[in-house]
Amino acid sequence: MKTLLFSAISSASIVLSFLFLRPVSNSLPKQENSNELENKFVPNDYFAESRMYPEKDFPASYYKNMVISEANAYFSNNLQSRNLNTGVWQIEGPHNIGGRIMAVTVNKLNQNTILIGAAAGGIFKTKDAGTTWYPVFDNGPFLSISDLIYDPNDTNIVFAATGDKSTSFYSYLGNGIYKSTDGGETWNYLGLNQVGIVSKIVVHPSNSNILYASAQGNYWSKDLNRGVFKSTDAGVNWIKVLATDSATGISDIEINNQNPDILYAVSFTRYRTPFLTTLGGPNTKVYKTNNGGNTWTTIFDTTNVGVSNLGKMGIAISAQNPNKLFLSTTIGGGSSEQLYASSNAGGTWNALPSAGLSNSFGGFSWYFDQVYVNPFNDNHILICGVDLYESVDGGNNFTIAGTPWFNYDFHADKHDVYFLNATEYLVSTDGGTYKLSIASPNVQRLDYIPITQFYRVCANINSPTEYFGGAQDNGSTGGNIANINNWPRLYGGDGFTMQFPQFSNNYFYATSQNGNMSYVDTTTFNYTPILNGINQSERRNWDFPYMISPFTDNVMYCGTDKIYSGDATIPDQVAWSPISPDLTKQTNSSASTIRSIDEGQALGRLIAGTGDGNVWLRSNGAAAWQNITGTLPNRTITCVKFSPNNNNNLYVSHSGYKFNSYIPHLHKSINNGNSWIDISGNLPNFGINDIHLWPGNENIIFIANDIGVYYTTDGGTIWNRLGNNMPFFPVYDIDFNPNTNKLFAGTFARSIQSIDISSITGLNNFILSNKYSVQLFPNPVTDKFNILTDLKNANNKRIYNIKGELVFESNSNQNTLDVSKLSKGYYYLVLKNSSGISISRKFVKE
Repeated sequence: MKTLLFSAISSASIVLSFLFLRPVSNSLPKQENSNELENKFVPNDYFAESRMYPEKDFPASYYKNMVISEANAYFSNNLQSRNLNTGVWQIEGPHNIGGRIMAVTVNKLNQNTILIGAAAGGIFKTKDAGTTWYPVFDNGPFLSISDLIYDPNDTNIVFAATGDKSTSFYSYLGNGIYKSTDGGETWNYLGLNQVGIVSKIVVHPSNSNILYASAQGNYWSKDLNRGVFKSTDAGVNWIKVLATDSATGISDIEINNQNPDILYAVSFTRYRTPFLTTLGGPNTKVYKTNNGGNTWTTIFDTTNVGVSNLGKMGIAISAQNPNKLFLSTTIGGGSSEQLYASSNAGGTWNALPSAGLSNSFGGFSWYFDQVYVNPFNDNHILICGVDLYESVDGGNNFTIAGTPWFNYDFHADKHDVYFLNATEYLVSTDGGTYKLSIASPNVQRLDYIPITQFYRVCANINSPTEYFGGAQDNGSTGGNIANINNWPRLYGGDGFTMQFPQFSNNYFYATSQNGNMSYVDTTTFNYTPILNGINQSERRNWDFPYMISPFTDNVMYCGTDKIYSGDATIPDQVAWSPISPDLTKQTNSSASTIRSIDEGQALGRLIAGTGDGNVWLRSNGAAAWQNITGTLPNRTITCVKFSPNNNNNLYVSHSGYKFNSYIPHLHKSINNGNSWIDISGNLPNFGINDIHLWPGNENIIFIANDIGVYYTTDGGTIWNRLGNNMPFFPVYDIDFNPNTNKLFAGTFARSIQSIDISSITGLNNFILSNKYSVQLFPNPVTDKFNILTDLKNANNKRIYNIKGELVFESNSNQNTLDVSKLSKGYYYLVLKNSSGISISRKFVKE
């Protein structure tokens, strides 16, 4: 159970206008042929893989068709009972943390105009060299961008390739190529829908009708939708001109601008089988064509280096002398870097000294695009790795450009380079786009945009406009729209769940991947691991579940393959002990873990869900656990919840996909799990990631799924998409702020967003008024307090606990309330008058 959280951090208030989500007109693609060969291999990402139980494959074509179908229906206003009048999502932030940028391109006639493509957040544009940005691709079904390029003959024309060439998460799928004829403001679909990931586009330098696209394919399947594709009619039709095998795609392609019939293409083998990832191999090669793609010859492969296995390679052509080529590679599939050069268009190759390149790819060269040569100076070479490596002597010696990865002023993991002139260039990274100068340590961050990818979010009860969460590759952070460019970095790694105590602002808890859980001191920000008593050999999920009890800060819960209870009386020395046996089926190492825990309306009443489809219930503090899985689908459990309104009501959500099969992803029990009811209703058939239940009304439910946020007001028969401006992308966590009546979402593409849900809930009990005040004394209170307010006729008085549950109500005009029967803790008093005006004040019951 997520609790509403006590503030540990106070952020500076900097009033900024937020970045609006602008509507654009799109021509969307048709669905793929449903007869296409389905995948036979699971995703390579731990988070995605653990959500696929019990399947050993991911049906990428089926999933892609579902997204396209839903997006077509939504954006054409054929919403199938999902209305558009449910409010507007507001981006809370952060801008400064950023996220992974895969592509950057600049209008050569006006370098103040820049386009960047995010790994999951779409395309953003600036007309003032990065001072302000706005999104221009939000109506596409897939917002994962791998490449952007202006037409060299017309800067009004831009091409975008979709899919993420650096990772295998299924939310990074693409559906081909898009084209803009107005400088990137609006986009129309061109084709190559069957290609899972298009890694790069090149345009003929003098004939814009001729395009080439390198197809990397899906990582989850051996299919033949890979190779090099060519169009001679500006992208209307495409033919494959270079075929590769079913596991090898084309990761890079370059064109000789002085003789555009000459192109070079680099192949790379990468696919996932159960429990094995294949990276590189004998089919990693460099191909060359002298006739516009009609025929190709191999000009570099394993025989050139005398090994049996090559890792991912990148190729670059000198603009001054197109016979001069540079090729970066790794030998043995990952760790030994080498730069090669050819002075005769690939006829022969020489290994360059490449001093300073040691471990530049961090052992995972498949994540990077690798080599770039300055078009104004071919002695200036850049190699993208964990750091950016720069040579000014033609590749003989390399030094780190800018600053090393561990300095926050230049984010780790570099992906794309664009040369502005002979000395200046742009670099995209896992944390934004930067401007650098040759041989200078200075870096300038250009993009302050909301593309952070959040796994988990939580609210801040003491500072109700702040939001906290854990983000992919960007640790844990918090803030709001008022300080949107200044969110602090609070904890490292891949950020996941944060938990704040109710009764102290001196510390909080945070986790990184695989259950690395720590106590964080809010004065020093030093952290202390708190894993004492947890068996380190037990399986832990990548998204490790834990929580502070809503009844006391002194009790915590977490899950490995067992449930643990933690004595947090000394909060930086939590003592854990198991309170359950192994609750999993022990059938799969990545799925057989606890995925979700919740505590009910009594201390020690627990429910737990596992990655391999089990649901367990424990009565108040009892030793025994009851398996209540019953007729639930045999799929990964993503969320378990007790109803805040009825102690016998339970809710369970699932992820998972199967080709052409309906999976009920949301269930309810009204008898403690003895039987289950499918309440998925008309929800689109996507995995559900989180559930928020509305206190006081069992029929109002919100869910986060793999394409957004939905809600129901009738208990699950009819579901509507929430908000009219959230693009289609995964949302893994949602929470509620009772002070503002805002639900907020941790999106895995566009940072944290909030939305007012007053019109849905019909309740305004917690809305604060700036016109009226209320004072309570004494506060803290033991038995009775007095109310002083300038809100006239405020006869309706309600008290809500920290979980948002109504615990007291009176319609008396008395200004003294007896709260002696309330348990110790934080509460809200809400006053409402006959005109419907509400004000609230927090108090502490001792």
